[in-house]
Amino acid sequence: MKILYITTDIGWGGSSVALYNIITELKDRHQIFVLLPSDKGRFGQELKKIGVTCFEKPFGLNVYPRFHNFVEFCKHNWWFIRGLYRKYKAKKCVESILDTIQPDIVHVNVGPVDISLDACIKRNIPHVWHLREYQDKDFSMHYFPSKKYFRRRIATKGNYCISISNDIFNHWHLRMGIDRVIYDGVIPSAQIPLNYKKEKYFLFVGRIQKAKGVLEALIAFHDFSLFNNEYKMLIAGNWDSSNQYKSICDDYILQHNMEGSVTFLGQRTDVHELMAKASAILVPSHFEGFGFITAEAMYNNCIVIGRNTGGTKEQFDIGLNETGDEIGLRFNRNEEIPVLMQRVVNEDLSKMRELAIQTVCKHYLSSICAKQVEFFYNDIVPKINKDAK
Repeated sequence: MKILYITTDIGWGGSSVALYNIITELKDRHQIFVLLPSDKGRFGQELKKIGVTCFEKPFGLNVYPRFHNFVEFCKHNWWFIRGLYRKYKAKKCVESILDTIQPDIVHVNVGPVDISLDACIKRNIPHVWHLREYQDKDFSMHYFPSKKYFRRRIATKGNYCISISNDIFNHWHLRMGIDRVIYDGVIPSAQIPLNYKKEKYFLFVGRIQKAKGVLEALIAFHDFSLFNNEYKMLIAGNWDSSNQYKSICDDYILQHNMEGSVTFLGQRTDVHELMAKASAILVPSHFEGFGFITAEAMYNNCIVIGRNTGGTKEQFDIGLNETGDEIGLRFNRNEEIPVLMQRVVNEDLSKMRELAIQTVCKHYLSSICAKQVEFFYNDIVPKINKDAK
């Protein structure tokens, strides 16, 4: 089977790692191609290392611009107009690629990318749309031209959606019997869980942005450290230098004399080691579509203190329903976070860590995800061929 994947994420975030894990599992049985805005980022470089053919054409997310002041308004609207032109050019590029390689499946790896559906419908090629985000609830993104339009697009005959959680499935009103929930394959099947001696620090992993709740993590750590000043807070993730949110976090640290106890590490390649050594990881995101970091942390013997919403809640609920015990420490209000951090310090939570690893092994290995995606493809292709006749 020939498969063309389309994605906007050229770095090494959750969506690109999830796609990389799928490709790694499928590349020996299928012919894989990937279209991305640039092959110069880490994702493109990793794909080349494993012999995957990449096409490069600039395009972005199909969402309205976001801005905080007049300068950003002017700049982002210019980018938006340029993005519409790039979308037009990218659609032409997709048509050319389809006619050249003639794939059996086209799989778009993120929700707000709409450059391939029409070309696939015209050529009777099955189109898979991988929905990884709420868009509005998690990242304050608004689909262009409207949410209603996007819902119509994903319900088009010939398009089939994969949702990374049941909550995302319900959010987008997906179709029972046509669309499918497939959890991300977070952990490569051959990877061994890390189990290091715990050190006196709490960890945050993710992009430094409001949706991820970094400031809430800092406030909780400040309250916790009033009685536990020997602990540190490590924050692993990059940020947009033009975004004011990082400055807000920096100001809070300065105002509360936390410079010596909080460290921004930037983007790291040793995240699993950081998780394995951490006392716990904080996941205060307002709404996680799935919770890639949550599954990674649990697999690496790290207690997760997570907000009881979205994909984080869904992972916790799955573990609770299957094991009979909690696999993480969930909170509904920010004020609960320091209390849970104190539990981590005072209690033996080794059983919770064991049950969490069991849950990840049962649901979130890359081999499980890839197998379910492959089954989905095999269900779709006969339907398309039957309709063509």
